[in-house]
Amino acid sequence: MRRTTFITAAVLLLAGCATDSNRTARDFASELPAGWTAPNGSTGQAPAFWWHNFRDARLSEAIGHALDANGFYWFEDPVPVSDVESIRELTRRLDTPLNMSDTSEFLLHEAANFLQLGAVRLIRGTVRKIGITGLKKQMSLVEGFNRVCEIGLAGNSALNAANLHVMMSSLNCTYFEYWLPKTVHQWGVISQLEINENGNLDAPTGPGLGIELDEDWIASHRVATLS
Repeated sequence: MRRTTFITAAVLLLAGCATDSNRTARDFASELPAGWTAPNGSTGQAPAFWWHNFRDARLSEAIGHALDANGFYWFEDPVPVSDVESIRELTRRLDTPLNMSDTSEFLLHEAANFLQLGAVRLIRGTVRKIGITGLKKQMSLVEGFNRVCEIGLAGNSALNAANLHVMMSSLNCTYFEYWLPKTVHQWGVISQLEINENGNLDAPTGPGLGIELDEDWIASHRVATLS
């Protein structure tokens, strides 16, 4: 009973943090137990996939049911990609599809294994990890299982354009990931990919990837030259 109450409270806390716009992060931090405060020297920035530290499949399930109730399209990387049994069980218990995985170790063969095991209903991929050829192979692999492969942000403008080309040549991808603020992932090219008034991206018309590198920006950010 106490466990169930904790899980419910955790889900409500996550929802509250996202919706209570009148309070700041400092307000919430002041209410945390002393043992939860950030260590000295902390930047205050959460590490990648911080929620994996909970290693609690029941907490992930409770959050997943909250997503079910609100019609979410997918639940991305709720548990470590190595915990295949928990991933399969969550897929069985939840309506919202698990989308795996943005982690660096999840590549083409890992995607094939997950599909063969029926572990997930959505697969994640990006050219940043496996290149254009690798991602095209993965898209076709996922299509062969009658599944969708959602492409994740590639991290910079040139690779984002490569992602877009793979998407436009595939039938089984729904969304182009577009982070805000845009400065996080838009740099190094003359003209950026921009969302139009309809909320869509138009296909580039230039040669190759359809982008032009910003040579001045690249030169000013050079850290080393290899010869």
